[in-house]
Amino acid sequence: MGEERHEWEDLNRQWPSRDDQVDWSIPEIARLSLVEARICFRAKAYSACAVMCGRTLEGVCIHHDPNIKTLASGLKALKTSGVIDSRLYNWGDALRVHRNLGAHATTERVSKEDARDLLDFCIAICEYIFILNEKFNRFQARQEKRA
Repeated sequence: MGEERHEWEDLNRQWPSRDDQVDWSIPEIARLSLVEARICFRAKAYSACAVMCGRTLEGVCIHHDPNIKTLASGLKALKTSGVIDSRLYNWGDALRVHRNLGAHATTERVSKEDARDLLDFCIAICEYIFILNEKFNRFQARQEKRA
């Protein structure tokens, strides 16, 4: 009989899925609101989900510039500084419009489909800015080391 070797892999929760978990690379000012946005969606509170997605993006903007006063100006500043590109800016601006719809007393409601899309846009923006950019920077650093 040969020697048995066992290696442990990373722990990965399979069930139930954790929709309320977000990557710790996302700063707390945005991360907490993103967790609440996911909870609102799961609770079928779609207008509240849109509001929390808007709050998440406000947190992203404030993380980059604490003097930002509005989400609109914050998104423009992120685009101007190159933190986000035109596509992400458009996603953020659509989210901003629907956040306002959810935040103000009107008879209009945010649909389940719109809330799902807005949440997906919000997650994508956060992951792009805080997770994927860092991964790419580490990748580039490894490539430069090899060269």
